[in-house]
Amino acid sequence: MVVMIAVTFTALGMTIWQLTSGLVDGTYAWISGMTTMVNGASVLTAWGACLQLVFAVLILALGVVVVIQGVKKLFGKEAAPAAA
Repeated sequence: MVVMIAVTFTALGMTIWQLTSGLVDGTYAWISGMTTMVNGASVLTAWGACLQLVFAVLILALGVVVVIQGVKKLFGKEAAPAAA
């Protein structure tokens, strides 16, 4: 499970880094629409990259919350069953 978390967070971190650096250095064009056609190939625009970046950050935050909740539940004390 730790390996899966590490791989997921690494992939999300790499995606966030790639999209952020692409937006900063001007890789993505600020034109209307999420994608555009360049020489017959669909190319991501800055709007599409921003949208992907927002969702990547949200998914990373959700993953952190899930990990924290899982660790709390895993190491938390179990309540003794109530005697009737």
